[in-house]
Amino acid sequence: MNITIKGTHVEITEAMREYVEKRLKGISKFVSGEETVVAVELEKTTNHHRQGNIFSAEIKISRGAKLYAKSEKSDIYAAIDDVRDEVMNILASEKDKKISKTRKLSQKVKKLIKE
Repeated sequence: MNITIKGTHVEITEAMREYVEKRLKGISKFVSGEETVVAVELEKTTNHHRQGNIFSAEIKISRGAKLYAKSEKSDIYAAIDDVRDEVMNILASEKDKKISKTRKLSQKVKKLIKE
């Protein structure tokens, strides 16, 4: 799994880079292989927002099918956590669907064998 981190209107510090890599380690159980590319974009959307700065985090995963998630929060670390949770939910849902399809198919085959 190749992780690329890009910053738009925000400087990516070593602490941010380590935090993103640490938070995305859990994705590796759903996504395997060197051909998988995970692109993370951290962005400061406005400099003059009334409520303070707004940060967004985007994750794009390319592995055959493409996956995209985005989150906007007032703290960059909260945005990273939120978008990671969203990606984990999507990947877990895809895995569950794949497993249930396999189980349904195996039940049909088992039923055909019994007949």
